[in-house]
Amino acid sequence: MSEFEFLERFKSRKNRVYRVRAKGEIKVLKIFSSSEALDREYQMLDLLKDRLNVPRIHSIDRRRRMLVMEFIEGKNLCDLVNSTEYDITDNLRIIEKLARWFSDFHLLLKDKQMVRGDSILRNFILDYKGEIYGVDFEESRKGRAEEDIAEICISVLTTHPEFTEEKFELCKRFLKAYSGNIDTLFFRKQLFKTLEKFSIRRGDVALKDTGVKEMKKHGLIWYLDNLQKERSI
Repeated sequence: MSEFEFLERFKSRKNRVYRVRAKGEIKVLKIFSSSEALDREYQMLDLLKDRLNVPRIHSIDRRRRMLVMEFIEGKNLCDLVNSTEYDITDNLRIIEKLARWFSDFHLLLKDKQMVRGDSILRNFILDYKGEIYGVDFEESRKGRAEEDIAEICISVLTTHPEFTEEKFELCKRFLKAYSGNIDTLFFRKQLFKTLEKFSIRRGDVALKDTGVKEMKKHGLIWYLDNLQKERSI
């Protein structure tokens, strides 16, 4: 890989992802663990280009399972939401932008019935112009929008510090700002299912029990039902 100057390795559970310099430009090099994952990400980025904020593709090398993409300079939402740099007012504005991104994504892919998958805060970047970009689409698949919505809510709630008043406020603002249709019953099921998945992934059995208790305490379980009733009045 002499064509690349490696500058930084990014955190990734499944792949090798780097910030590199190639032909004088800063780019992202992603080396996939499987050809299937490469194809899923390539197809989704190609589909969304010029329609939604996602990195542009520079080149693909299927033999080496490599994708070279635009480098989005900014900060991932996980670090932003959980830092002291931004207060609750800033975070509410950011979460509203994220809700609009998901609204546009699900509207664009409604006929294809696709979800982005792996809908966690770390897979979104706020650039220095205040625009939100989605990254990492290798887990995109057929599904229902509620799966993405539940996952981003659980991601917000379970990043440290977990289940705080502010985190629930962010989730509720996200649901209020999201403009797509949501099946409330299916959404609730996905909340519990996703919480269990996160609990297993972290090896933290208490996370699920605590999460269920806190979601009930803060009214998140029924928030969407109440919100839809208000909108119908």
